[in-house]
Parts: sequence; structure tokens; C-alpha cells
Amino acid sequence: MTAPPYWNPNALEVNAAEHCNLSCAGCSHLSPVMAKRNTEVDTVARDLTALAAAYRARRVKLLGGEPLLNRALPALAEAVRAAAICDEISVCTNGLLLHRMDPALWRLIDHLEISLYPDVAAGTIDLDGARRNAAAHGVTLEVNRYSRFRVPYAEDSALPPALVRRVYNGCQIIHHWRCHTVHDGMFYACPQALFLARRFGPGGAGARDAVAVHEPDLGQRLAAYLARRGPLKACQRCLGTAGKTLPHRQAGRRDWARDQRGAPGALVDQAWLSALEADITRDDSGAAPERVK
Repeated sequence: MTAPPYWNPNALEVNAAEHCNLSCAGCSHLSPVMAKRNTEVDTVARDLTALAAAYRARRVKLLGGEPLLNRALPALAEAVRAAAICDEISVCTNGLLLHRMDPALWRLIDHLEISLYPDVAAGTIDLDGARRNAAAHGVTLEVNRYSRFRVPYAEDSALPPALVRRVYNGCQIIHHWRCHTVHDGMFYACPQALFLARRFGPGGAGARDAVAVHEPDLGQRLAAYLARRGPLKACQRCLGTAGKTLPHRQAGRRDWARDQRGAPGALVDQAWLSALEADITRDDSGAAPERVK
């Protein structure tokens, strides 16, 4: 008897673009140091169609980087819908390119999430227009105002093994938010497993940090991967959701990594890590949300 597909009550992430039009200090997807690259529609269609045999999510998020840099975003949304892998489709954007967003996209998505930052020209973002379009198309609009990020990883050296385990156990990205990611034929438990392998080299990450979606016995391999209890290889560098806070700012791309430099232990917010170990559902994002239906 075939096991039912794995159900993610949160979201599966698809990086429509790996690069961004901003260079935020502390970007958890490392967009400022990623090469300019848009994800191909055919790749997403193949990956999601294969994955749908063993996996479903409440929502698929098209994000990045900045997803509106990918002019094929409406076709990507259509590919997500055709794969029948989720109940809802969401686009997550910084809002700066909403003025050039293809109007067809409003008819293809269920949810639009806009992240606003204090040192970005937020006055140029047409929020009133977004509210009108969302209302006209039955799209849920979520606007989050962020004033800070957290240091996402350690640039200079790996974390001590005991700290790796603590950060992993308290990681909201994996254990609470379930930010699963599919990219170029591979399924990752979190986006950091993808982007930190890009930063530091895979080092066997294909076996330990991801599952190939186009190989036999996907359901069994995926179930075993998601049921594991130990940290991923990427966790050796990752600070999960326990890094020290950074006031939000635009950082120069050449020296973007400086906030991640230093002894790994010094980059961890120890008080917040202890709080996460006690209650991983705590919210310390600093976001001021607005939700409109």
C-alpha cells in the first residue's frame, strides 16, 4: 500500500530568483552574494510534478532574492498550480518592483506578502494600489514592516558541535516554520541547506542535506529525510534563528559578509537561544504586520 503524501501545514519555498535588488545586512538567503539567476519555468514544473507524488503543502511561496526580478513569474505560478502540490500560491516581495508586476499575476495567486524595511524608499511602493488589486482579485495581502534581521551564519569557522546541536534544536526555520525548499531537482529541509552549500561548497550535502526528487523511491527517501533528528551538514555554519540581531540596513555587496565574521559563539544571541529551547513557537521577528483580505 502506498503511503499518503507528506503534508506540510506551512509552506514549500521556490526561489524564483536567487539575486535581489536590495543588499540587506543579514539576508538569510545570502542573496547579496548569489549570482544573478532566475529559476526556469520548466525546471520548477518538472520538480513540483515529481515531488507532488510524495508531498503536499498548504502553500507554495514564490520568493528569492526578489521574485519580481523574474519576468516569467506568472508562468511559474501557473506551473505551481498545474503541479497540484498545494492549496495556495503566495508571492513574497520587498515591493519595490510592484509597479512593473504583470497584472496577470493577480489572477494566479492567492496571497501576496510585502516586506517593508525602514532604510529603503518605502514611499515609492504603491501600497494603496496593492490593496485595491488584492481586493479586486480576492488575494490576501500581508504587509510586514521589519526593523531588524538576525546574523544568519558564521563566515569564518564552523560552530562547536554542542552549539550546532543547540542551534538546530531551537531552529524555527526547520522545526516550527517548516521552510522546505525545492530547487534544481533537489528538496531541502530549509533554504540555508541550499545557500550555505553554495557559499562554502557542498561537501557531501547531496547525501545529507537534500533529497533528489527525480530518483526512485522518493516517498521513502523523503520520509526518512524529514524524520531525521540530527543536524544537517549546513548546520555547522548556520545560526538558524538564534543569531544576534542587526539593525536593518543596506550593506555593500563586497563587504556584506562582515556581519557574519568572528567567533561563532559571539554571533549567537544566547538569551534568545535559551528562550527558543524552552518554547520554539515564540515570536521575536520585530515585524509589524498588516493583513488585508
